[in-house]
Amino acid sequence: MDNGEVFRRYLIALTKPDAIPDIVAAEFIAHDMPPPGNREVLIMFRRVVMTAFPDQAVEILDIVSEGDRLAARWQATQTHTGQFQDLPATGKRIIFDGHEFVRIKDGKIAERWVMLHPSIEQMLAQLRAA
Repeated sequence: MDNGEVFRRYLIALTKPDAIPDIVAAEFIAHDMPPPGNREVLIMFRRVVMTAFPDQAVEILDIVSEGDRLAARWQATQTHTGQFQDLPATGKRIIFDGHEFVRIKDGKIAERWVMLHPSIEQMLAQLRAA
């Protein structure tokens, strides 16, 4: 499986947290999450996200791969239909962009670096204003 396909499977797994171990390495490190930023933390966080935003969909806009590294620009859409952090459901649909860099080892995501625009904090502020 090429790196692009690994990344596509990873994005799908993020919407189905129980599938994350199939595509994310046991020694995974998420450099964008608070320590320990490991696979278990990612799974727990994605369960929270998918409870609050169950219709999340991601479209890859650009993808470049070289060796064990891949860079992608993507856009996500989702509707806030459940509790997220301290915020009850607003029903508001939000769109955000991501720039993600990953390292792939043995057909699994081993490391990631993600930048979101707007940031999670900015998205929460938008939802609170709704």
